[in-house]
Amino acid sequence: MSALPPAAIRAAIERQIRREGLLVAAAGAITPEALRTLLGEVFTGLPAGAPPKAPPLPPFRAFGQQVVPFASPQSAVVFGQEGLSAEDPDWEATQVVLRILAGGGFASRLMQSVREQRGLAYGIGAGLDVMFRRGIVVGSVATENARVAETLSVTREEWRRMAAEGPTEAEREDAVAFLTGSLPLQFTDSRRVADSLLTLRQNDRPVDWLAGRAARLRAIPTERLARVAARVLAPEALSVVVAGQPVGL
Repeated sequence: MSALPPAAIRAAIERQIRREGLLVAAAGAITPEALRTLLGEVFTGLPAGAPPKAPPLPPFRAFGQQVVPFASPQSAVVFGQEGLSAEDPDWEATQVVLRILAGGGFASRLMQSVREQRGLAYGIGAGLDVMFRRGIVVGSVATENARVAETLSVTREEWRRMAAEGPTEAEREDAVAFLTGSLPLQFTDSRRVADSLLTLRQNDRPVDWLAGRAARLRAIPTERLARVAARVLAPEALSVVVAGQPVGL
């Protein structure tokens, strides 16, 4: 990084940061007219035109299991697999499935199996992430070196069980209730409101997309969640990185 010449850095900024490629979301005590004036003052100096289109990301590469040696009494584990794009019709159903399997809180299958039943780790979770409109499922857990192998074995087994059987009706109802009930927490301050608006723009969602979200989630039947789980979850493709000194790996 230190070898990069300043001219190259300035040229890269000029190529990428341009007026037509800019997405802006705002929330707070400002009128549309004042915001319009402010945006003109702040961004008029940017070069005209749009930035070059970014090349497509390479496909997700499953690499099995890797251990990064690190002297510590605990190991940090990150695991994941390819997910769905935000445009996929099963995007929201996948969020329900992952809430049941690995969402935060004690209701998820992973928390029940890893923490409540076996006491292997304090917490474990996974969710659907988006990078340049590409979806990945990514999760994490940290535990004692001697317990890493069993924690991963339990995690893979729960991954397989959800892919093979899908969720129960009670799990579906609980997950949908949480996802719909927690939605207002995204709008507790102006920064979160602006972040949510920007995400809608980035994913090409219509303005009323959030307004219909609760109804869409409630309309997803358990049978569809089972099909989505079988489609999305790939136990054999689950990739794992462990940083620490895990025993037996």
